[in-house]
Amino acid sequence: MPRVTETRTQIELVQTAQNLHPWPLEACDPSLIELEAGYTFEKLQEQRAYNDWTPSDLIHLAQISMLIADFGVEADTLREEGYVIQSDVPKKNPRIDVLASLNSQIIARCRLIGINHTAATDKRARGNRAALQRDMRRILT
Repeated sequence: MPRVTETRTQIELVQTAQNLHPWPLEACDPSLIELEAGYTFEKLQEQRAYNDWTPSDLIHLAQISMLIADFGVEADTLREEGYVIQSDVPKKNPRIDVLASLNSQIIARCRLIGINHTAATDKRARGNRAALQRDMRRILT
């Protein structure tokens, strides 16, 4: 963990450590949000420092969170149904293709807003601020 020696920087970290952006109304009505999507939205915000999130990035992040929640529901249903549908001729469960499509959308949107591991290492300062804020959240809670 990088050392923070300036008092001003420490104060800023403490002030922003507890901040989380609210769910963007442009993504969908907040009353329609599943609990898991809201939790994922909050956790994914820790990938960047609070001030580094733009309004459009937050909309994409909310959409990613909803896709991840949908992926979880579809994966659970696939496990219950099985990977092969038994009939006269056994065939692959079409839900497998749905999961592949959701996974592709999640990956594409993550790349779009730069929350994959490659993009995070390219912007070392952004990653350091986010790491410091995560540490401050742990200390304050």
